[in-house]
Amino acid sequence: MSHLRHISVPDAPARYRLDLSTARESQDWKAGVATRTSWSFRSGHSKEGTPLPLLQLDYGVPVDVRNVVDGHIASR
Repeated sequence: MSHLRHISVPDAPARYRLDLSTARESQDWKAGVATRTSWSFRSGHSKEGTPLPLLQLDYGVPVDVRNVVDGHIASR
């Protein structure tokens, strides 16, 4: 499955919202099993397809082999 999607929208100015939800359903994952991210943006007319510069976060959480964070360590 590709992570890229080509979606055509009308060329008139408009507001859009893109929602992304991810989830792990395996019994091996007890914590940190889902994320939700949303982007809101306005569109306008362009002569060619224009990629959206959407920022996707990467959660670098210090977990152990069980996907658990030590409760005594502050994480930023």
